Parts: sequence; structure tokens; C-alpha cells
Amino acid sequence: RATEDEDSAAEAAGDAAVKELQSIGIQPQILLCRSEQPIPDDARRKIALFTNVATEAVISATAFANGPSVFAVGWRMPLTLRTN
Repeated sequence: RATEDEDSAAEAAGDAAVKELQSIGIQPQILLCRSEQPIPDDARRKIALFTNVATEAVISATAFANGPSVFAVGWRMPLTLRTN
């Protein structure tokens, strides 16, 4: 389990990324959060609150936590998430 400091840093990074997208007119409908451990419900609720994304649309992508970048595996991600 990550510490509260690590959770806060991850939430802040996600919030900053979403704000950047929103600044160019993009409102994400889902957030795939790479993490070694599943994201706790309270952290998912906080992320959802600060990014204007539904709580159920904040998804732990633990299968991709230590692998290549999201861009490198982007075509496999939907298939992997579907099987998990």
C-alpha cells in the first residue's frame, strides 16, 4: 500500500494532467491510473472530484504499472482491461 504522501503526489499529478487537457478544450471521460496496487475508493473519489470525472470512470490500471509507456501499449490496453 502506498503512503498518503505517495497518494497525494499521484492525485496531484493526475489533476495537473487533466487541467492541461481541459485548458485545450478536452474533458476526459475516463482516467486510467497506472498503479502497482489498486487505487483505494477514497483516493478514486478525490481524483474524480478534482478532475470532474465520474468516480466509476477512475480506473486502476495495475497491469501497466511497471511496463512500457501507455503509448507503447495503447493498442493492447483495451484488450487487457477487458480480460481483467
